[in-house]
Amino acid sequence: MRKSPTPKRKGHRRGRKGLRNGTLSKKNHGFYSDSMESIPRLYGTFRGSSGRLHRLGSHFDIVKDYWFAAGLFQAPRLRSDWDTPAEEDQKYQTLNAFFDTLFSVIIASLGKEVMKKQTITVLYHYAQYIAITLSLWLTTAGYSSRFDNEDISHKIFWSVYGVGVLGLQMHSTGPLTSPNSVYFAFFLSLIYVILSFQWLMCGIALRRCRLYCLMQTVIMLVVAAIAFAASSTPNLDHRNRLFWTLGLSYPAEIVFSLIWQEVAINTVYRDMTYEEARKETDLPLHIQFHIDRFSTLTMMVLGQLAVAVVWHPEDGFGDITGLYVSAGCTFVSLVSLKILIFDIDFLDPEDHAIRRSRISGLIWLLIYPAGLACLALMGIGMALLVAEAGAINAVPEGSLKYRQYLTCLSLCAFLVIGTILRQLHRTPFVRQLRLYRQYERAILVGRIHTIQSSVQILAAVIFAVLPACKVSALMMLKMIAGTLLCIIGVNFIDEIALLQTVKKAREATRHNSFDTKAEFF
Repeated sequence: MRKSPTPKRKGHRRGRKGLRNGTLSKKNHGFYSDSMESIPRLYGTFRGSSGRLHRLGSHFDIVKDYWFAAGLFQAPRLRSDWDTPAEEDQKYQTLNAFFDTLFSVIIASLGKEVMKKQTITVLYHYAQYIAITLSLWLTTAGYSSRFDNEDISHKIFWSVYGVGVLGLQMHSTGPLTSPNSVYFAFFLSLIYVILSFQWLMCGIALRRCRLYCLMQTVIMLVVAAIAFAASSTPNLDHRNRLFWTLGLSYPAEIVFSLIWQEVAINTVYRDMTYEEARKETDLPLHIQFHIDRFSTLTMMVLGQLAVAVVWHPEDGFGDITGLYVSAGCTFVSLVSLKILIFDIDFLDPEDHAIRRSRISGLIWLLIYPAGLACLALMGIGMALLVAEAGAINAVPEGSLKYRQYLTCLSLCAFLVIGTILRQLHRTPFVRQLRLYRQYERAILVGRIHTIQSSVQILAAVIFAVLPACKVSALMMLKMIAGTLLCIIGVNFIDEIALLQTVKKAREATRHNSFDTKAEFF
């Protein structure tokens, strides 16, 4: 007589059928779980039709890294805290790059206004609007560098935020007397209301962040009220003052947050030490993420120099030699600035100004946006100089001196700001060299760094006085490209000095004569 299958085998087959149908019920298994993370532990392995063993956990591995694995609606996630700096999530989301692109488009549209009407009044309008735009971007970056998630609630938040940014982009041109200024301020108010609501939600969801989130909620509501007042007032003088207040909202936010934290330290957390109380009242920035945000926006603003290379030659030009030579000089300047900003100094996050000290971090956050504005203005000025050198038609009339001063003074300010920013960081490689007892090499690299900063200041002085000299637009572009190449050459000296250290480290690793930590160099 044929034996009937054992209960275990029979139950096993039913279990396979249940799994194949996507159901996990008590009828098939005798137990169930609501968590996907418990699937590999509970269900172990089963034998497939091919006779090979398969783990159900492998199916979970397919989806465990997706945003919906922990649920469609999730609490805000704190990127890093004071006691978890090593666990910082370094993922730079495409959504952040998308909004950085929108802000760069706003900056580009403001630049086109300066190109069309080369007057001091338009330049004043540019400075006012770019200050407002960068303050908003800095405030948003401050939130996204502390909190993050990819659930539905955050997607809705960023979608509504994007509508507000698109509204700013639509109404970013025109003087204060135009209707655009009213709608620009209204959309700005809407964005700050959205940010205040999101800060409030983070404070409700995370008890650890409640005090800091309450402070940010109050700040966002105050700025939103100022923006709404600017959109509703018919008095142009009042609107002008309110717009400048909005442009300085980020520095004011930093000052207010410092006062708030000091009050909280001396009242709510007076039983703690000062350092412990400061950590309770503040949330650390995700340094690597913040650096990536600044780098992305800088690269997009730097791309405006490419506009100078492709300045509408289809409109016709009168000097083909001047056109191509000036475009070539502008391209050399573009590449030189890219190398100077991104490729010259290797900066470890531990050496960054934000992590070096609180004061250096705050100064870096306040000065860096000014460098971005100078970089954008320099792109506008170089585009106008290319048009002058190539005798391009359909270019708005303007003074050559105005174009030269705009280009050279913005480049001068950019180099000065860049030098200050370099001094705020720890000198690259010096800390690592001292760690591995390369003291003489550390001193040498420090001296080279001082020489490099001095050369940048000297170049800034040259650009400041260059417009006073009687030079043509083409000659000025050549001098700018040549000076930037010289700065790049000087900034490569420290890399050459470190080559000997790299050579010694490789020899030590090959012969095992030094500690294995020497492999760092």
